[in-house]
Amino acid sequence: MLVLFFLNVFVLVPVLAAPAEKLYMALLFPPLIVMNLWALLLILLPAALQRSYILFRGIFGVVCSLSLLIVMQKFAYSMLELNTPFFALGTLLAYGIALYDYIKRNRKKKGKQTAPVFLQKSKKDARTKSEWSKPVAAFAGLGYLASNVTLGFVTQQFVVVVLILIYGMLSYTVFHFMMELRRYISISRYPSL
Repeated sequence: MLVLFFLNVFVLVPVLAAPAEKLYMALLFPPLIVMNLWALLLILLPAALQRSYILFRGIFGVVCSLSLLIVMQKFAYSMLELNTPFFALGTLLAYGIALYDYIKRNRKKKGKQTAPVFLQKSKKDARTKSEWSKPVAAFAGLGYLASNVTLGFVTQQFVVVVLILIYGMLSYTVFHFMMELRRYISISRYPSL
């Protein structure tokens, strides 16, 4: 599902969409083919490749995140017709900073041990957290309706800018999968754990 949904839908479709450019196809097709074949192999032989699945998730995070970044460049340079390298440099810099921050936060989180039972939050705290989810869900639905209404009034360039922002957010979201590489390395280094 990861490959089918994230890579094939969010990456392959925009790359093949007009204006189709050979540069983006040449950059993205080889890793997409490898990931699809690897996913198919994992589907066919799940028990034999359990350890490989952890590596697959880590490599998926790298490939998907970078692929989404490349699709952002296609949107900017092919659809918005930017002709300056500053967008590419700025997005690469922002990507690097976000990745560094994510790795740093993840290390801090992994470094902390689980708290003793008396310090853990009670079920009452969990219930109070779930109470705010109903208004958030309602606002999300209203936001969806408002976005559909406003899409009729906006220009194509505005839609492309929104797509660039969404792809940037998705690129950040799959950083989580990159952390599986660290897990795979620790499992490979200490197989008895």
